[in-house]
Amino acid sequence: MKHNRKWFALLLLISLLFGSLPTPGAQAAAGGAEFFIAPNGSDSNAGTVESPFLTLERAREAIRSLKATSGLPQGGVTVYLRGGEYERTQSFLLDERDSGAADARITYKAYPGESVTLTGGMKLDKSWFVPVEDPVVLNRIVSVEARGKVLQADLASRGITDYGQMSRHGYYLANDVSLVPPMGCTSKAKA
Repeated sequence: MKHNRKWFALLLLISLLFGSLPTPGAQAAAGGAEFFIAPNGSDSNAGTVESPFLTLERAREAIRSLKATSGLPQGGVTVYLRGGEYERTQSFLLDERDSGAADARITYKAYPGESVTLTGGMKLDKSWFVPVEDPVVLNRIVSVEARGKVLQADLASRGITDYGQMSRHGYYLANDVSLVPPMGCTSKAKA
């Protein structure tokens, strides 16, 4: 009998703990709104869990539209990103139109239990790289052993044409400092 009470108490505790955890859909029942984004979604979809949007921008526009027509619901808006990788080619801009309120927050987050990655880089396929055969390029390499190990990829033929701003420091330190002349060079200020 004592043993059964312990199990009953443990099961009651577990059901209380897990029964009170917020789940997708629970917020909508409490008056909040939800939108869903997935890597296999479409921006022509409704933004539901069954028919998710594809982009953050589409969810942002849906929230702006909601605010303009009926206002933010009590409980706010949650945008769930379903698991997967989202390749970004530009910044995701939020401004004053995207602000929530103390009682109606706007939240973007990963769907519970799923891993989300936002990446600004482009994947380069290994098959794009071929050995360098140009003797002018190869002769610039001091190590003869290394010459046969140098690969190249034609990024422009793959539609990649924006390489950022080259500087004398390369990409790692490409900033305003890179516009300063190299050491030993001076420029005279005009009066």
